[in-house]
Amino acid sequence: MNIDIGKFYNEYFEPNPNCKKEAITLWSSWLGIENAYKLDEVTIDEWDKFNQLLRLIFNKYEVYKIQNNFSIKLLKSVDLIILTYEKAMNKPGGKFDRLLIPSLNCVIEESWDYTYLIWYYDDYSVEELSPLIKETGLYHFKS
Repeated sequence: MNIDIGKFYNEYFEPNPNCKKEAITLWSSWLGIENAYKLDEVTIDEWDKFNQLLRLIFNKYEVYKIQNNFSIKLLKSVDLIILTYEKAMNKPGGKFDRLLIPSLNCVIEESWDYTYLIWYYDDYSVEELSPLIKETGLYHFKS
């Protein structure tokens, strides 16, 4: 598959400024400083909503993992990216997954503070992912 990862990232893995960005979180908006304490109260079941979302996405779409050398690898099993709560909490930022969904022309990447980011060009990507996000009890909004 010939997909231009440069469409989403520059050579330093900084997002392309022409991409739109949508946040997927446990909350309906950014927490802000006054609600930052909620980050410390996230339960294992709440965190697992992200794993549930990944399973739903994997069942519906072909998903590729973007490697640090800008190559992509087809994921044959969602279990390759699903982590236990303990492993996820100790995962360094440099190891966050970047997942390409070619049919939606978007990338979903892990981020900090119980957030995933969708990088996309066409609102179709978010329209297609929105029901899956809602089904898991997560929220999404432009960031």
